[in-house]
Amino acid sequence: MTKFTYYTDGAATMINKNGKYLREAGGWAFVLLIDGEENSNQSGGCPLTTNNEMELYQYMLP
Repeated sequence: MTKFTYYTDGAATMINKNGKYLREAGGWAFVLLIDGEENSNQSGGCPLTTNNEMELYQYMLP
């Protein structure tokens, strides 16, 4: 039986400016292993985003 393992993460930075949090850049990445061997990986990022958007972004890839 083939074993698929998928690791993924998303993150973003925000700065506190005068008591308000402002969006900054964020990024996401994933790695797909098939039977323990790396098969595929991809990463990317966006300016002015949130960590929640980056966590979900990779699942919307074509």
